[in-house]
Amino acid sequence: MRVRTSVAVAAAATLLAVGTATSAGAAPAGARGPLTVQPVPSGAGRLFSSAQIDAHTTWAAGMWTRMNGKAEMDTPMLLSRDDRDGTGWHEIRLPAYDGGSNEINSVAAVPGPGHQAWAVGLADSSKGDGLPGRGVPGPMIADRWDGHAWQSFPVPLPDGSEFGGLTQVGAAAPDDVWAVGWAQILDSATPIPGKPGGYQVEDHFEALAEHWDGHAWTRIAMPDEQSFLPNRMAVGGPDDIWAAGYDGQNDVPEIQHWNGRAWTVETLPSTGLAGEFYAVGVDASGTPWAVGRTVLTETDTGHPLVLRKTGGRWHSVRVPGVKGQLGALAFTPDGVAVAGGAVDGPGSFALRYDGVRWHQLALPAASGPLQLSGMSYGAAHGLTVVGNVASPDGPSGDVPLVLGDR
Repeated sequence: MRVRTSVAVAAAATLLAVGTATSAGAAPAGARGPLTVQPVPSGAGRLFSSAQIDAHTTWAAGMWTRMNGKAEMDTPMLLSRDDRDGTGWHEIRLPAYDGGSNEINSVAAVPGPGHQAWAVGLADSSKGDGLPGRGVPGPMIADRWDGHAWQSFPVPLPDGSEFGGLTQVGAAAPDDVWAVGWAQILDSATPIPGKPGGYQVEDHFEALAEHWDGHAWTRIAMPDEQSFLPNRMAVGGPDDIWAAGYDGQNDVPEIQHWNGRAWTVETLPSTGLAGEFYAVGVDASGTPWAVGRTVLTETDTGHPLVLRKTGGRWHSVRVPGVKGQLGALAFTPDGVAVAGGAVDGPGSFALRYDGVRWHQLALPAASGPLQLSGMSYGAAHGLTVVGNVASPDGPSGDVPLVLGDR
C-alpha cells in the first residue's frame, strides 16, 4: 500500500488543469460540475480515503513521505476541510508517532453526539519483523478523536505476526466500532547455511475483524481467515456490517457479513475468472454495494466490477465503456459514484450511476497518471475524491490529490 514519495504537493496546481467533460449520457440532475483540483498543504505523499465527519467537515487520510537522514519515511497524514472556517484543506495533528514508516488507511465518524471519529493504519514496523532474534512488530494504529483531543488505542497483532494493518474502520455507535485488516503470520524460519541472519521463511496471511466495545479491541473470528483478505468494510447498522475483499487462495471476490452473532460468507454470482473488491458501502435505502475488478481471461488486466444486493441476492451492474478496476465508492443524491483506473497504465475515470445509466465525470488533465483511491459525499462539500498524481519521474515524485465537484 505504500508508495515512496519526496516532492512538494504545491506542484499539483501546475501538474493539473481542468479537462473537458466526457459523458456516456446527459449529466444527471443536480450534478455540480466537473471534478477540479482543491489546494492541499505542501508535502509529498498519497491519500487513501475520505470521510464525512459531520455536516460541515470532510477528512482525507493517507501518508506523507519525508526524509529521515538519507532514508525516506512514510508518516501518517490527516487533512480536514470545514466549510465554516474558510481555510480550505489543512492538516490535523495526530498523536505523536515514532514507530517507523506508517500511514492512515481509513477514517470514520461515530454516529451520535460528541463529534467522535476514528483513524486506523498499519502496525509499528520499527519494533521488529517477527523473525528469530529480530523483535516483533508493535500494534496497529487506532486513534480516537473524542471531539476535543486524540487518544491512541492501538490494536495488537496476533501472536507470531511479521506485519499487518487495518484497512478500514466504521462505527455504529461509540461503543460499537469495527475495523478490518490483515496480519502476516510466521509459520517457520529456517536458518540459511552460510548466511548469518538469513532465513528461509514460510508464512501466511489472516483476515482480521476487530471490535471496539467502548473499552478495548477484541478480535472476532471470521470464516476462511487464512484465505480471506478484507480490503474494505461498511456499517449498515449494529447488526449489519459488510467486509469485502477477495479469497487469496482462489483469487476470487469475496464478501462477508456480520449479522450481530457471527460473520458469514455471502453467496455471489459468477463474475469472471478472478477478481477482488476494493470498496463496499450501504446506501440510504440500506442496499449494500461492492466495487472492484473482474478478470475475464488469463491475459485480461481487468474490468470494473459492481455488485449490489437486492431481493436477498447479489446482482451485477454492468459498467460499459471503461476498462480497469474500481477502488472508490460514494453515494450522492444523483446516484452511486465510483472511481478507478487502468491496471497496467494511465487511464483513471470517475462515474456516476443514476439507476439506469452510467455518466462519466470530467477529470483534470495531468502530466502524470491520476491514482484515485477514496471518495466521500457531503451536502456542504459535494463529492470529494482523493488519491495522488503519479510523477513521470517515478514514485518519488508523487503528490497528494483532492478533487471536488464544488
